[in-house]
Amino acid sequence: MKTTFTVTNNHFNTCPVAFHHNGRPSLAANMENVTPSKYTKFGFKAAVMDACCEDGKFFRGRKEAKWIKTYHGEDFVREWPYPDKCYPAPTPSEIANNSLNNHVHMFTITNCNEHGSAVRQMRHNGMEVTILGRDIKSYDHDLKIPLLIKHIPTIESDLTMFFDSDDIWFSGSVKHLLQTFQKHKNCKMLCNADAWFFPKGANKRTNGDEMQSWMQEVILNEGIKTPYTYLNSGLWVAETKFLQEEFLPRLKVLRAAQDLNMDIQSYSDCDQSMFHFVYRDLYPAMQIDSTCEYFQPWNWSPWLEENYKNYNSLTITEK
Repeated sequence: MKTTFTVTNNHFNTCPVAFHHNGRPSLAANMENVTPSKYTKFGFKAAVMDACCEDGKFFRGRKEAKWIKTYHGEDFVREWPYPDKCYPAPTPSEIANNSLNNHVHMFTITNCNEHGSAVRQMRHNGMEVTILGRDIKSYDHDLKIPLLIKHIPTIESDLTMFFDSDDIWFSGSVKHLLQTFQKHKNCKMLCNADAWFFPKGANKRTNGDEMQSWMQEVILNEGIKTPYTYLNSGLWVAETKFLQEEFLPRLKVLRAAQDLNMDIQSYSDCDQSMFHFVYRDLYPAMQIDSTCEYFQPWNWSPWLEENYKNYNSLTITEK
């Protein structure tokens, strides 16, 4: 990277390295308080992409290209600093030059020709990223689980990291994250935390109210006040052995129950609801990053501003 960035969450006194602009509503959201202000909205993602670009090429962000005009208007689009709602494209590096590939397997799921910011940035860092789902014609969240069930047994590295392909970016290397998350968080699998519980569920028998209450209780018992109470399955890291021997068998049972419409089915066929059930079964070996030690949601709202003021006060420095 031409520029390196350090991000400090001033409330939690943490230094997250991965940033998730999750969900369509987040496209409308401005971060509460980012210093310097040029990094608000899409500014930080654009700066990181630019720092990784060495050849003047560009790529289009899927969400931004589709929704930015809807949420921010024509004036914002006209002021976008790059052509046609694009970002500078991170330049790939040689995979063979990064020994971290020997220790971690990285993968994502997308059927888009454009693999997105997370994939492009990791390849700039010399990381090998496996793309699943290229042959899916019409993408939906429920298609993730069969792909995970099939892929997880094939992983041979010590660690596994998954990220959504196009709404995640990184302030720099993830080496420190991979080396420290188990000891620092005292867990074997760590997932992105979210301020919104999704999905809610379709009916009373299979709604998510009980799960939502359980996640709130976990954070309460940990003595933490945070808006980031709920598991988001779009970004996680795990010990591969744990993933294969503990996480995967439970995921298989949930998927089978869903397919057979059994009483133990989850409240939605969305992959995130099944992650919720496995999280409840495997906690505390499986945890969420509720204080943004490593994963920082890049979204905010009037409700969060009212109830959790200054919880997303970020300071970004560059070298």
